[in-house]
Amino acid sequence: MVAPHQPEEAIMIATVQHPRRNGRQPVDPPPAALIRTAIYTRKSVETEASEVLTSLEVQRELVEKYVESQRERGWQVLPERFDDNGFSGGSLSRPAIGRLLAEIEAGRVDAVAVYRLDRISRRQLDLLRLLELFHQRGIAFVSVTETLNSDTPAGRAMIHLLGVFAQLERETIAERTRDSMRAARRRGMFTGGRVFLGYRVEAGKLIVVPAEAALVREIFRLYRAEGSLSAVAQDLNRRGWKTKGGARWDKGAVHRLLRTPVVAGLMRAREETVAGQHEAIVSRQEWDAVQAMLDGQDRGRGDVPRQRSSALLAGALHCAACSSGMVYRATSAKGGRRTGYYECARYSREGAAACPGSRVPAGAIETAVVEAIRGLGADERLVAAVMEAARIERERQKADLECEIQRLEDELQKVIDEQERLVAQLGQGAPGAAAMQKRLAELDAAAQDAQKARKAAQGRLASLASEGLDQAHVRATLASWNELWGALEPRERNQVVGLLIEKVAWDRRSRDYTIRWRGKDLAGAVAAGGA
Repeated sequence: MVAPHQPEEAIMIATVQHPRRNGRQPVDPPPAALIRTAIYTRKSVETEASEVLTSLEVQRELVEKYVESQRERGWQVLPERFDDNGFSGGSLSRPAIGRLLAEIEAGRVDAVAVYRLDRISRRQLDLLRLLELFHQRGIAFVSVTETLNSDTPAGRAMIHLLGVFAQLERETIAERTRDSMRAARRRGMFTGGRVFLGYRVEAGKLIVVPAEAALVREIFRLYRAEGSLSAVAQDLNRRGWKTKGGARWDKGAVHRLLRTPVVAGLMRAREETVAGQHEAIVSRQEWDAVQAMLDGQDRGRGDVPRQRSSALLAGALHCAACSSGMVYRATSAKGGRRTGYYECARYSREGAAACPGSRVPAGAIETAVVEAIRGLGADERLVAAVMEAARIERERQKADLECEIQRLEDELQKVIDEQERLVAQLGQGAPGAAAMQKRLAELDAAAQDAQKARKAAQGRLASLASEGLDQAHVRATLASWNELWGALEPRERNQVVGLLIEKVAWDRRSRDYTIRWRGKDLAGAVAAGGA
């Protein structure tokens, strides 16, 4: 048999450079550490026995010559053979690859060598996972005909490029999945997400639940009769009826149910509404009539929640009657300026039966609280208390971020562990390969999300050092409240108020408020000063 052509790279590496002759005997280098090298070969389709033998033998012979050229570095071929005869490279469910991975896990292999990359896998995503596994286990990898050696910078660069292509493949798969889901929604198919009252999911389709459907029709009837979301929620709670999740009704839950086109046999596909492939609970005419009522109610009310960052007492103002928070609502413009009020959140959600209701003009309560803060003056004890509160808050945020980063790192490690376990199972030919490959794709997405979240948390942690209040700034702010207040940004106003005040309680009966100052030192100083 004619000897097969030896790869150019293998010949180049096999060339031995003699030591420079300078009149002295060359000193033999110390023996290199033994690198136990497993040779993997594969042929896809069985033909005649002799031809198969020749094909696998040619691969092995070429790889053996390469390993022989690395003898001075300690490379040595393992006697055990890892030959997959008649197996496709599109799957890792191959007996020899499974035995190879088992030997690696047992610590009996230091390097893996193949004739060509496509011998170990024709699927880029599987190839990358194997290379990542080799890297994590400290296993060198060599493809002798493609100059790919993970021990060299060039080899590592090639592995990085493979990773780029694998990422592109993952993103392409994800985009195709999203396109498929959008196309399915345009055909009116259910593609997952919230399951509203009146339906259950069976074999990927929405099926009507008769008892719940009767409740949905009653909610539509009640709203058309009463025209009030709060009144409907109160009525449902009096009857003891629960939401799909088993919770009490509030006007938000009623609003979401009335707004969903699903109950009318429709599906929302981005900006358009299409006919669904499920049974309707209410007629299209009734659903359209309710949408018109809701649209008119939204326009007629004329108030919308203001962003949390721009409401001075957001999160601090509470209803004295029920201890619920009070939310800010902006009303229609008057004289070119917008006015607003704070309203008890529980009253807003559940009506007067849950709370008699508290409402106070925003301007009045905010002015009163600002005056109370200004009255604190420039007491050094208060400056110290504010600084201490700021320090405690920064430490709390730091501890929370460190815990979050640790949680994300633990989550990421669990994902990596599961990926390795699944790759090993695939390599051992375990059943359910399709499901495992699908799970590996999900794990890839989860790992990327965890890495992004960890990076964001690390960024917030790093920025804490540059945040916080300056002591001189706090002293000047307390001493010159009137001058400085108008110059502060809404975010800065909220920050100062939040550091000073823990809670403001508004009593609708007495039309008065009480302030709970933040921290014992601050509260004691206010009490001593009669503020």
